[in-house]
Amino acid sequence: METSLLKRFKNSFLLKGSFVTGVRYYIGETIGKQGLANDENGPSFEFLNPENLEKSDYRFPSRNLAVFSELVLELSPEMKLIPGIRFENIDTRAKGSYNADVLHPLTGNLLLEIDSSENKILKRDILLLGVGYSWRFSKRAELYVNATQNYRAVNFNDLRIVNPNFRVDPNIRDEKGFTIDAGFRGELKNKFVYDIGFFALKYQNKIGLLLAVDSATQSTYQLRTNIANALNMGIESFVEARLLTFKKKWRLTAFSNLAFTGSKYQNGKISFVEGNRVEYTPKWNIKIGSTLQNEQLGLSLQYGYTSDQYSDATNAEFVSSATVGIIPSYRVMDVNFFYNLNRSQIKVGLNNALNHKYFTLRATGYPGPGIIPSPFRAVYLSYRFSF
Repeated sequence: METSLLKRFKNSFLLKGSFVTGVRYYIGETIGKQGLANDENGPSFEFLNPENLEKSDYRFPSRNLAVFSELVLELSPEMKLIPGIRFENIDTRAKGSYNADVLHPLTGNLLLEIDSSENKILKRDILLLGVGYSWRFSKRAELYVNATQNYRAVNFNDLRIVNPNFRVDPNIRDEKGFTIDAGFRGELKNKFVYDIGFFALKYQNKIGLLLAVDSATQSTYQLRTNIANALNMGIESFVEARLLTFKKKWRLTAFSNLAFTGSKYQNGKISFVEGNRVEYTPKWNIKIGSTLQNEQLGLSLQYGYTSDQYSDATNAEFVSSATVGIIPSYRVMDVNFFYNLNRSQIKVGLNNALNHKYFTLRATGYPGPGIIPSPFRAVYLSYRFSF
């Protein structure tokens, strides 16, 4: 449930602008179960022993109450100041049981099964502040600056998992940090629209994946824990241009979306992670495209490039289990065509037109461990009718 109240005021207490305040309440429950399935090679979504699961059986109730307010102060016709505040009350719980296997350190044989039950409650109150500023210094150009606090809560369903390739630090903590961004946006002579900005994202005790070694079995696994402080800084730009108009109805436009992100871990307790790149953070993300259209017909092309990235905080290049490792750069091109006729539209598209083979994610468990391939070349056809 979420409700808000908006109030606009003019010259009230010599102020001009608007005020919004509201409350949001969420209540939900996540159910997590792990047990044995059959040994066939087809898909199966039934437990062998649903009443007595072999691994874990949990319920994770949670409640979240948030109260927020934001004020837009019009300091002048060209300037606005926007302070905001948000208060969060978070209540997460866990109730269930799990089974842990004790294996022989040399042979890997099962020595002992330990059944444990849990009933946990974790409550916390969070206060978040933010402020924004904008200055329209000309009719077609604006400067903006924003600064906000960040917060990411850890829930119990993040902690309880039974997977030989993946473990979670039981002492994992919430993340806190801040975001700052600033830039210019506007248009030039009705032919160019642009937005060029700088951003910085800082997290303390960022949660990430760490490649670790089991001292007993000497096997490797991924550990989800608080790695270190993480800093992401970069520049993002968007430019769209109307290149040409002919025969009054046809127009040709092009756009470019470029982002550069530098990221690193710092001030952490783990020495071999210090200075490493943050996982799943490519340095370059570039998209360019062009569209030729009139009111009835349209053809567009988009090309994207994403540079390489790592899947864990150690920046491992290759691991035989394939649970972590580098994700190579990839390129994707999409082509779309549409035709409008009265109240209907036909659209035909070709995704991954060059049929590049790439992946963007690694899995620790099902259906892996290993890479998750992205789709090959695909064609789609859609028809829309309005009435």
